[in-house]
Amino acid sequence: MADNQITPEEYVTWLTPRDAVNLVGQDMQNWDIAAETILRRVDAGLIRAHFKTGTVLESGKIDKLKDFFVVPGGVKKAWADSSVPYTLPFWTSGDAEVHLKLRQAGTYDRTQIWTLFGIRFDPAGINDLLNKPAKLPEPYPSSPSLTPPSPSPETPKHAGGAPRKEFWDDLWLAMFKRLWVENWQPKNQAEVEKAMLDWAAENGKDLGPTSVKTPAKKLFLLTKE
Repeated sequence: MADNQITPEEYVTWLTPRDAVNLVGQDMQNWDIAAETILRRVDAGLIRAHFKTGTVLESGKIDKLKDFFVVPGGVKKAWADSSVPYTLPFWTSGDAEVHLKLRQAGTYDRTQIWTLFGIRFDPAGINDLLNKPAKLPEPYPSSPSLTPPSPSPETPKHAGGAPRKEFWDDLWLAMFKRLWVENWQPKNQAEVEKAMLDWAAENGKDLGPTSVKTPAKKLFLLTKE
């Protein structure tokens, strides 16, 4: 089978977008950079990306795409050029809708709407990014554990001199999981603050209302971008 199309058997061994960004984000400890890096490598052809099924709409006509086909270059470039790559819906759903403007006679006068379902990434490309062996453990879980590395013996400090609480990585991961895995949509900053304090109480961590105000504000603003 041509490189542009993979078999159903190969498809099920590939990584969902959620799995890929969690794997790279855990390694980098930064999910925004992880998402941007993956999409730029996809656009450059260093990570293969295929979809299970899809359609393209142009001038009122819908054409079905070949199953298990490669994501087209225009879609990959649109992803790579996104200003907020980690907020793209397909990281959670695995599906994407991209509007492409096509140049004709010197102007952009044609528009295509590409709707792709079941997007997956080649694990070999992801592992090459992480400098790890090409083969992942099988079966790879759909929701991998995001346990951060153990903190270094020397506790980092904030600019104000207060020691950084060792559980903040766990708290951030719990909040990210609620947002992008459980599709949590907080209505205001106070709801985010309460979620952080509830998590601390449930996990026996010492955390006061003042400590969560700034991080809760940043997290809430991120959901509105």
